[in-house]
This record gives sequence, structure tokens and C-alpha cells, in this order.
Amino acid sequence: MLLHDFQIIQRDSDGYARFTWEGKLAEPLKDTSHHVVVRVVREDDNLCLIPWTICKMASDTLSWSIELTVPEGGLYRFEASIQQGDALWIDKIECVYHIGVGDIYVTVGQSNMTGYGRDSAYDPPCLGVHMFRNCGEWSIAAHPLADALGGIYGYPENGTGTSPALSFARRLHDRLGVPIGIVPTAVGGTYLSEWSPAEEGGCFYEMEKRLLKTGAFKGFIWLQGCNDCNEEDASSYFERFSNMVSSWNERFSAHPILTVQLNRSMGHLDPKNDRYWGMIRDAQRRAALEIDGVYVVPSIDLPTTDGIHNSSGANVIIGERLANAALSYIYGKPGQESVFVLSAEPIDNTHIKLNLTPGHLVLAMDNLAFGMNVEDSDGMTDCIEAVPIKDGLILSTSRPYNLPARFHYAWKAHPPVFVARDFFDMPLLACYGIEISAKDEATAE
Repeated sequence: MLLHDFQIIQRDSDGYARFTWEGKLAEPLKDTSHHVVVRVVREDDNLCLIPWTICKMASDTLSWSIELTVPEGGLYRFEASIQQGDALWIDKIECVYHIGVGDIYVTVGQSNMTGYGRDSAYDPPCLGVHMFRNCGEWSIAAHPLADALGGIYGYPENGTGTSPALSFARRLHDRLGVPIGIVPTAVGGTYLSEWSPAEEGGCFYEMEKRLLKTGAFKGFIWLQGCNDCNEEDASSYFERFSNMVSSWNERFSAHPILTVQLNRSMGHLDPKNDRYWGMIRDAQRRAALEIDGVYVVPSIDLPTTDGIHNSSGANVIIGERLANAALSYIYGKPGQESVFVLSAEPIDNTHIKLNLTPGHLVLAMDNLAFGMNVEDSDGMTDCIEAVPIKDGLILSTSRPYNLPARFHYAWKAHPPVFVARDFFDMPLLACYGIEISAKDEATAE
């Protein structure tokens, strides 16, 4: 492989990157007493990590290569020189700066991952957090991550706002102590089908081209769903997302996918569309519960910069939530996990027990059940009280309900501002259409 300034190389599970560094001389070596030698130096203290080592030469005496095993960390400087015999003085032919060995994440989805936060929030670049730009070069990661200038890959997007990916990578870099690379591939206004090889797959194939250049990676971060909030796509979102994950696993082997449950929207307020937003959010909740390697964090509590795009401050929080989820679920380190509605049980015809992720005490403001509804044969009714219990909530409804009935929470395009949260301020994930049934019936299903 060729190396480039600011490049991040994916580490293996044992904490090392193993690869072949290659190069080509402008003219052949003069004779057999001359060699191409390389070394690797830590940039922070100039300590030589790998001493001068002779490279293999191809038969043309121009092309050289060397197999390297480099520990996680950096940033490193890679030097290549020509040495004659055992001479102390050597002629440098190549020097590559700011190389890191750590983890690479691929950003996927539509405009809220691309980055449209237009207000001001502290979200700075950081040496050791780098990105592969659409022009095909590595650099320090800085907003806008979607920059089509000099683009060589399809579906370029000239973004001007902020994305959650930078906050995510910076938090991981801080907590893990290794460099983090971002490969932005998200495209605004795209449908799930455009990312699935099982369907149209156009954006997927462009993403694949980038990954052929950047090499191995750790996982994906996914934020998508707005365009699928319609009658045709919403009801099948879970099955199609599951098929997409299976297709990705076949192409790349299994990688963790960190997802964001669909944010609020103030630009899609036609009440007939609310159900589609609920269906998508619930599909995202189910995906994290039912598909191996898929994780989800909430965003319904956060502000937007316009009718649909998360604000810059919201993007910082989303990125931190994604990083905390990665720390907990992927790295086995202290982080923060999401809170799920797992099931709903009838107590009597005006009370319901919600079963939540064990270990989370969930509180609703003043015990008011904002955004919680029960739907039965007589239509929709509000929940008026939410009393916390161990691993759950007891809900009271505004009228008696009939079975069969289903429970919805924060399902509308623009849900209530006040949402239920756990004791560590993590919002309860939205849900839609959870059947209210006795525990033994739910188990039987």
C-alpha cells in the first residue's frame, strides 16, 4: 500500500496493523551496495519505533516494498531512504507524516449524517482524528465533512454545516487513546434502498469504492430514515434494513453498525404522516434489539437548525451518544447504553405496565406521560400519568381501553419537547405499535 500524510490504518484485534509499504524510485539503484531502507518514528518524542530496515527490491530495481507490523497509536512518521553499505548518512527519498494506527468508522445515511447544523457549537478539529475526503486525500477531520471540492467519488455533496461524526470520533479518540479515522460517505436526501445492494444500491457502490482505497475499518455509523417516512417504504423498513445489514456482512464481513433513531421534524407536520415516522422509529428500535451488531441512540429530545436538520449543538450530543454506545457495546468500557421499551402488559382497563431495559430508572417530568398513547378499536387515547417502578413504568390512560390495543411513544414527526429519561438523562427510545398483552402471551409469541 501507498501511505499518505494524516492516514489512519485500521488496527487488528491484537492492537497491531500489519501491512506492506510500497514505493518506487525515480531511477534504479546504482549497484548492489545501495539499499532502500525505512524506519518508523514516533512524532511526539522522536523515538525510533522501527529502526532502519532494508526493503525488498523488485526485478526492475525501482519498486521497493517492506512488510511492517506497527502498534496501535501514533502519530508516526514513516521515512524511506537510500543507504550505501553501512554508511551513517543516507539520502531520504520519501517521508510521510502524521500516520495513526487505530480505528476507522464509515459514516452512512442522509443529510443529518452529512451535516447541516448551521448554528455555532464548540466542535473543534483534533490531531489524531482524521478523515478521508471526497478528493481522495486524508486530512485532519474538520467541518464540513461533506466537501465536494476536487471530488473524485460519486454523489458529491458540498455541505456547509456540522455533522455528528466529528464529535463521535473525538470522544472515542479521547477515551480509547488511539487515532480515529472517519470515511464520510453519507448523501443528503437518500432512501434506504440506495444503500442496500439487495435493492438499488447506488450509494452503497460509491461507498465501496472509497473503502477499496482506505482499507480495513472498524464499523459504521448510520443516520437515515426521513425519506422513507412514506406509505410505500415505512412499513417494510425493518425487513429492508435487515436485508441491507445481511448484504453488508456478506461484502465486508460483520462490522458493528451504530445507528441514530430518527430525530424530530417540524417540517413534516401533516398528521397523516405521523404514523410513518412512528413506524421508522420503531423499526430502528427493533433493529437494535433483534439484529446482531446493530446499536441505536436517541435524538428525539434535541433541537433542529431548520425544519428537519439537527442543530450543531445537537450534533455534538448525538456524536457523544454514539461514542458512549460504542464504548459500552463494542469496546466493553464505561459508556452509556440506550433505554428500550421491551413490552407492554395490561393491568386493568385504565392501567398498563411498560417493561423497560433492566437497570434503568426512567422518569417522566412530574410523572406526566407526554407523548404516550394507547390505540384500540375506539381510536387513540392519551396516557395521563407515568409512575416509575423497577425496570418499568405504570401508565394511566385518560379513558378505559379495550384489547387488542397497542402502545405508542414519541412516535409523531414532532413529538413533545418533554420526553421520559433515565436517571443519567438518556431519553427513552421512541416506539410504535407495541402490542399490549399479558406477559405469558408475549412470551408465547
